[in-house]
Amino acid sequence: MTYDVAIVGGGAIGLCTAYYLQRQGAHVGVFDRSMIGGPASASYGNAGWVVPSHFVPLAAPGVISQGLKWMLDSKSPFYVKPRLDLNLIRWLLQFRRHCTEAHVDQHAPLLLSLGLESRRLYAEMANEPLIEFGYAAEGLLYTARTARGHAENLHEAELAERMGYEVDYLTASEVTDREPALRDDLAGGVYFPLDAHLTPQRFQSEMPALLSERGAALHGSVSVTGFQTAGNRVTGLETSAGPVTATETVLAGGAWSGELLREMDVRLLMEPAKGYSLTTIQPDPPLRTPTLLAEAKVAVTPMLDGQIRYAGTLELAGPSLTINQRRVEAIAEAVPNYFHSIAAEPLAQIEPWAGLRPCTPDGLPYIGRPQGVKGLTVAAGHAMVGMSLAPVTGRLVADAVDGKPAPKAFAVDRFS
Repeated sequence: MTYDVAIVGGGAIGLCTAYYLQRQGAHVGVFDRSMIGGPASASYGNAGWVVPSHFVPLAAPGVISQGLKWMLDSKSPFYVKPRLDLNLIRWLLQFRRHCTEAHVDQHAPLLLSLGLESRRLYAEMANEPLIEFGYAAEGLLYTARTARGHAENLHEAELAERMGYEVDYLTASEVTDREPALRDDLAGGVYFPLDAHLTPQRFQSEMPALLSERGAALHGSVSVTGFQTAGNRVTGLETSAGPVTATETVLAGGAWSGELLREMDVRLLMEPAKGYSLTTIQPDPPLRTPTLLAEAKVAVTPMLDGQIRYAGTLELAGPSLTINQRRVEAIAEAVPNYFHSIAAEPLAQIEPWAGLRPCTPDGLPYIGRPQGVKGLTVAAGHAMVGMSLAPVTGRLVADAVDGKPAPKAFAVDRFS
């Protein structure tokens, strides 16, 4: 097998990278250890938010103190499974170092600009005649049960306003006027009208068909076991389906990317953060606007085919997809506190989905070429905004393959 570009990873970022490389005329092959478009991808079961409003890196002031209160509670929004792991210790130390106002001030403008561009690219992609993935510009609603939760929402909104991002402030009655499915005893809301959403599983199933129609070769259920090299240049891949030759290689393998890079003596400081989701039919009345349930940190998204998804939790428990039922129960128990006609028990009976989101300690992705390695570009570490930033990341990677460097803030070697 020979390609202009071989892409490792068939999630949203790998597929968007293939999309923009094809537009540059490249013959592309995409390889994934699981079925491309299937539920094993972290892109499949996420909340589907396209959120320029999420421009604050995961490493931000206040996260450490709040995390310490939550981290030993297995039902909290953020949970660290106690274990002796030197990589986790290194990650936590770097994370603590980056939880500063200066870090946010330096990088929020870049993340906002990329978020806005990604939203524009999604809108453009949604006009493709061959695909339908439920892209809708309905904005994003934050709502809270308590005065404290509402105050935290207001703080984020005020920061967004200072960045020039549009925000609407809603009273409790305005929240329920907008979304009658929500309870009328909430503390209030904040609405970001420029945000959008999509149905991730439809994106994951329809993008491969579009890419294939345009000449890409998609290799699902194929394990990539290593790189082919000539000196310091990557010349292709070793796979379970045989060797692959490529002029350029892109590594977009999500939480598994670091494993392959070790053989190139490149170390990605990255932790897999497990998230869960429950997908079911819409309540009556249905929800129109994607909504964050503030205290529970649960994301709720209306989706195609009359479905709704409840997604949440950040669990640092290593590279395991084992379902922690207490985490699922936490989501199911939180939702009725915000919705009229939803009970916890039926939600808890839904088969949960789990995925691993690759998190860097500074909350910024790795995008670009590792120093001293030719023919290889990395795109990983997007944490909870991988779906949101997938198109702009794909275009940045396509540009990097074409010789234009990605932003220095995303340097692959910054923790080496």
